[in-house]
Amino acid sequence: MHITLNLKSFLKPIYFKGCDNFFMTKKDNMLERVPLRSNKIIWEEREGEITLFIHRNSWFEKIMHKIFKKPEVVKVELEEFGATVWKLCDGNKNIYEISEDLKEIHGEKVEPLIPRLIEYIKMLNNNSFIKFQ
Repeated sequence: MHITLNLKSFLKPIYFKGCDNFFMTKKDNMLERVPLRSNKIIWEEREGEITLFIHRNSWFEKIMHKIFKKPEVVKVELEEFGATVWKLCDGNKNIYEISEDLKEIHGEKVEPLIPRLIEYIKMLNNNSFIKFQ
Protein backbone atom coordinates (compact mmCIF):
# COMPACT_ATOMS: atom_id res chain seq x y z
CA MET A 1 0.00 0.00 0.00
CA HIS A 2 1.32 3.43 -0.91
CA ILE A 3 0.07 6.70 0.60
CA THR A 4 1.23 10.26 -0.03
CA LEU A 5 0.58 12.85 2.69
CA ASN A 6 0.32 16.39 1.42
CA LEU A 7 0.45 19.42 3.70
CA LYS A 8 -0.92 21.59 0.87
CA SER A 9 -4.31 19.88 1.08
CA PHE A 10 -5.04 21.22 4.58
CA LEU A 11 -6.42 24.64 3.69
CA LYS A 12 -9.51 24.89 5.86
CA PRO A 13 -9.29 26.91 9.08
CA ILE A 14 -9.39 25.09 12.41
CA TYR A 15 -11.81 25.99 15.19
CA PHE A 16 -11.50 24.68 18.71
CA LYS A 17 -14.71 24.00 20.62
CA GLY A 18 -15.24 25.76 23.93
CA CYS A 19 -12.36 28.19 23.54
CA ASP A 20 -13.08 31.70 22.28
CA ASN A 21 -9.43 32.71 22.48
CA PHE A 22 -7.20 29.84 21.33
CA PHE A 23 -4.10 31.40 22.91
CA MET A 24 -5.58 32.07 26.38
CA THR A 25 -3.80 29.48 28.53
CA LYS A 26 -0.93 27.08 28.09
CA LYS A 27 -3.36 24.20 28.69
CA ASP A 28 -5.46 25.26 25.70
CA ASN A 29 -2.54 26.32 23.50
CA MET A 30 -1.83 23.67 20.87
CA LEU A 31 1.22 25.65 19.74
CA GLU A 32 2.97 24.89 23.05
CA ARG A 33 2.82 21.12 22.48
CA VAL A 34 6.05 19.34 21.55
CA PRO A 35 5.65 16.58 18.94
CA LEU A 36 8.00 13.60 18.90
CA ARG A 37 8.29 11.02 16.10
CA SER A 38 7.24 7.50 17.05
CA ASN A 39 10.18 5.18 17.56
CA LYS A 40 8.09 2.38 16.00
CA ILE A 41 8.25 4.05 12.59
CA ILE A 42 11.25 3.41 10.39
CA TRP A 43 11.98 6.24 7.98
CA GLU A 44 14.52 7.20 5.38
CA GLU A 45 15.39 10.38 3.55
CA ARG A 46 16.37 10.49 -0.12
CA GLU A 47 16.84 13.70 -2.06
CA GLY A 48 14.81 15.72 0.44
CA GLU A 49 11.86 13.32 0.38
CA ILE A 50 11.01 11.20 3.38
CA THR A 51 9.48 7.74 3.27
CA LEU A 52 7.94 6.19 6.38
CA PHE A 53 7.71 2.42 6.75
CA ILE A 54 4.93 1.34 9.10
CA HIS A 55 5.06 -2.29 10.16
CA ARG A 56 1.61 -3.68 10.80
CA ASN A 57 2.41 -6.64 13.03
CA SER A 58 -0.17 -6.83 15.82
CA TRP A 59 -1.97 -10.16 16.13
CA PHE A 60 -5.12 -8.64 14.60
CA GLU A 61 -3.20 -7.16 11.67
CA LYS A 62 -1.43 -10.48 11.05
CA ILE A 63 -4.80 -12.17 10.72
CA MET A 64 -5.98 -9.41 8.34
CA HIS A 65 -2.80 -9.88 6.24
CA LYS A 66 -3.65 -13.52 5.72
CA ILE A 67 -7.35 -12.99 5.03
CA PHE A 68 -7.16 -9.90 2.81
CA LYS A 69 -3.62 -10.33 1.43
CA LYS A 70 -2.60 -6.87 2.65
CA PRO A 71 1.09 -5.92 2.91
CA GLU A 72 2.74 -6.17 6.32
CA VAL A 73 4.60 -2.91 5.74
CA VAL A 74 2.82 0.26 4.65
CA LYS A 75 4.96 2.81 2.83
CA VAL A 76 4.05 6.48 3.30
CA GLU A 77 5.81 9.13 1.24
CA LEU A 78 5.84 12.66 2.62
CA GLU A 79 5.99 15.57 0.21
CA GLU A 80 8.27 18.60 0.63
CA PHE A 81 6.45 20.39 3.44
CA GLY A 82 5.46 17.19 5.23
CA ALA A 83 9.06 15.99 5.12
CA THR A 84 10.21 19.22 6.73
CA VAL A 85 7.58 18.88 9.46
CA TRP A 86 8.60 15.26 10.05
CA LYS A 87 12.26 16.18 10.50
CA LEU A 88 11.32 18.97 12.89
CA CYS A 89 9.19 16.66 15.08
CA ASP A 90 12.25 15.60 17.06
CA GLY A 91 10.95 16.36 20.57
CA ASN A 92 13.02 19.55 20.86
CA LYS A 93 10.64 22.12 19.34
CA ASN A 94 7.05 23.00 20.02
CA ILE A 95 4.54 23.51 17.21
CA TYR A 96 5.04 27.27 17.20
CA GLU A 97 8.81 26.87 16.75
CA ILE A 98 8.19 24.35 13.99
CA SER A 99 5.91 26.87 12.26
CA GLU A 100 8.62 29.54 12.45
CA ASP A 101 11.16 27.12 10.93
CA LEU A 102 8.70 26.18 8.16
CA LYS A 103 8.11 29.85 7.38
CA GLU A 104 11.87 30.44 7.25
CA ILE A 105 12.54 27.41 5.02
CA HIS A 106 9.56 27.57 2.64
CA GLY A 107 8.43 31.20 2.83
CA GLU A 108 4.95 32.19 1.71
CA LYS A 109 4.30 28.82 0.04
CA VAL A 110 3.10 27.40 3.37
CA GLU A 111 0.49 30.08 4.14
CA PRO A 112 -1.97 29.89 5.86
CA LEU A 113 0.62 28.16 8.00
CA ILE A 114 -0.72 27.72 11.54
CA PRO A 115 -4.11 26.12 10.70
CA ARG A 116 -2.54 23.82 8.11
CA LEU A 117 0.32 22.81 10.39
CA ILE A 118 -1.96 22.06 13.34
CA GLU A 119 -4.24 19.94 11.15
CA TYR A 120 -1.23 18.08 9.73
CA ILE A 121 0.22 17.48 13.22
CA LYS A 122 -3.18 16.21 14.38
CA MET A 123 -3.27 13.79 11.45
CA LEU A 124 0.23 12.51 12.28
CA ASN A 125 -0.82 12.09 15.91
CA ASN A 126 -4.11 10.36 15.06
CA ASN A 127 -2.19 7.82 12.95
CA SER A 128 0.33 7.27 15.79
CA PHE A 129 3.19 8.59 13.66
CA ILE A 130 4.01 11.08 16.44
CA LYS A 131 3.14 11.63 20.08
CA PHE A 132 3.27 14.71 22.29
CA GLN A 133 5.72 15.11 25.13
